[in-house]
Amino acid sequence: MTRPPSFDPYGLMARLIGERQSARVVRWALVCLAAGFLAIRASEYGDFISKPLWAAETLIFLVMLLAFLLRAEPVERSRGVKMIIIPIIGGLLPFALLMTPPDAALLKDPSRREIVFWAMTIFTSLTVWGLWALRRAFSITVEARVVVSGGPYLFIRHPVYLGELLTAGTVLFIRPSKVNLLIYTIFLAVQLFRSRLEETVLMRNFPDYKEKMGGRFWFWRV
Repeated sequence: MTRPPSFDPYGLMARLIGERQSARVVRWALVCLAAGFLAIRASEYGDFISKPLWAAETLIFLVMLLAFLLRAEPVERSRGVKMIIIPIIGGLLPFALLMTPPDAALLKDPSRREIVFWAMTIFTSLTVWGLWALRRAFSITVEARVVVSGGPYLFIRHPVYLGELLTAGTVLFIRPSKVNLLIYTIFLAVQLFRSRLEETVLMRNFPDYKEKMGGRFWFWRV
């Protein structure tokens, strides 16, 4: 008999206040968190050299806010460190790249700077497109809701993660350091592990996942 994961904060809350009330608490806590990040990013408009990049990054938090409001209840909830803590670490790691100051020479070169900022805007837009396609299936932790196969998922099994990896790689280019190279390497490993875990959960709950998504790009065959 398989022993259930000991780390299950949602399960503990459900036992204390009930399943329905727990779902409401989690939903509205995440809505408030996304709204807070959206307000902060909206207030930073004047600080951004590239306004298209500001718009793309702001849209991430707006789409996340809508997703938390509208998303379906999961058919399998996240439990255990692998399904909860590791994805959260993956979500936070890119912010650590910002601790290294940017390359001053790059920022002083208008043509190179524009190329880099437009690359970041395009990569971030891929993340936004993926989040918009997910909407009702979106989750920060590893959970199964529905199989999304439209939008960028027609071509890529994990477009949100690909957009994040490309964007973070561009940040590494702008803010080069040994520490940032290590952070990016860990981020890459976490996102690949996370995507593998998500596929395992989705295939367990949706037997047609492999048939639907098998021919679409990722770093391994499903």
